[in-house]
Amino acid sequence: MAVGTKVKQAITSWLTGKVLFECEVDEDERFKVKVALELGAKQSVDFAYARLVGASLDGASLVGASLVGASLAYARLVGASLDGARLDGASLVGASLDGASLVGARLDGARLVGASLDGARLDGANFDKNQKFIAGGARSDGWYFHLTNFGDEGWRIKAGCRNLTLAKARKHWQDTRGGTPLGDETMLILDHMERLAALRGWDLSEAKSEVAESK
Repeated sequence: MAVGTKVKQAITSWLTGKVLFECEVDEDERFKVKVALELGAKQSVDFAYARLVGASLDGASLVGASLVGASLAYARLVGASLDGARLDGASLVGASLDGASLVGARLDGARLVGASLDGARLDGANFDKNQKFIAGGARSDGWYFHLTNFGDEGWRIKAGCRNLTLAKARKHWQDTRGGTPLGDETMLILDHMERLAALRGWDLSEAKSEVAESK
């Protein structure tokens, strides 16, 4: 194809197969889906139930985008801007959301099992009663810690690529960082998140019994 040749890129619904949006993009553009999604979002296209499984969307500008029920499982959204986005009921299973901004995003009913959230901003994000999230802050070496319970995943400690039960999290950092300032800092962060969970009335009894049994 000649330089500057345009090709069509469509985004379809996984629910009906209907084309939700179609546009022309440069044939040599590596991230055609990202370009199409950003363009559609700027035009306030409704991307409800969009099929975006495994899409490469790093750094995408999707502020206020409508992605209700979208299938974003295993998509890459590192550093993406999703402030105020509608992600109600969306599947974000295994998605990479490291460094993404989801300030004020709607996540009611969204599935986040296995999602990576290192450094993600979720200030004011709306979760439903079955989704629980606490940002524990960053350790002095830059790793962010989160305590989550996203439905059937159960209580998990997430930091970087780590996605561990409470018992395994404490054992991992005791084994690898025990007796060091970073180890002490890690335990303080874990204690802080657990105390916040208790203050919010969240039941950690099952997770805590697992911790006790592991000792």
